[in-house]
Amino acid sequence: MGAHFKKTAANRKGYFKKKTDNPKPDYKGDWEKNTSRKGFRGGRTEVHHILPWEAIDWSIQKVPAAKLKYVEDVQWITDWNINADANVMGLPTVHSYQIAAETALKALQKLSPTQNDSLKRYAATFNKWPAALRQRYFTTAGLPDTYAIHNPRSWGHPEFSKLVSDEIYTRVWQPLDEKKKDHDVDAATVAKELNDMSGERMGTLTGRAGATRQAWIIQNTQGDAKWYEPFVMAPVKKAPL
Repeated sequence: MGAHFKKTAANRKGYFKKKTDNPKPDYKGDWEKNTSRKGFRGGRTEVHHILPWEAIDWSIQKVPAAKLKYVEDVQWITDWNINADANVMGLPTVHSYQIAAETALKALQKLSPTQNDSLKRYAATFNKWPAALRQRYFTTAGLPDTYAIHNPRSWGHPEFSKLVSDEIYTRVWQPLDEKKKDHDVDAATVAKELNDMSGERMGTLTGRAGATRQAWIIQNTQGDAKWYEPFVMAPVKKAPL
């Protein structure tokens, strides 16, 4: 494809938004049916887009106006879907770690550690959830250990999206040469870069050696004011609590 490129229903392969016209809208349902998916912990997890929609949107906003149409044309024929299996994973919430810690303490017949006001508010919010939703947290096996916290967003989600946004722009959109108008070659390159980034970013959200229920129990009792760092999705400027 060259200078006379035209968007048609037949040549569309790219879907960069979670819902709008996406042929795979039920990404949550699809993910929950497959217990072998990365990060699956059933009801104790939420589905996370490894390359989030907001990060993609922010990256597009960085594209100069003169180049934007070409980038959008390349997106149209790029064989990549934000809801594809390769771009979704499971991540725990604050409640996942809280309940895992409480369960361990109960088994040891120990009292719950004193939580700060923010964690108490989290618990109070959780207790207001519908019974069926709360029950999922208690009946689903699997520990959240080694995974970053997905929600609340104060646990580094906006910072993660910002890092991803900057990287997408630098690695994906900025190198495209709109003057060459080599749509097919650029679309293949874009798909490869996005898939590579999904794999790389997944690796940053897992394997957190310090993110354990034991660390959650101890929290700041040993004088470590930054005990939360292994749990956040990306570095934060202040404590997420």
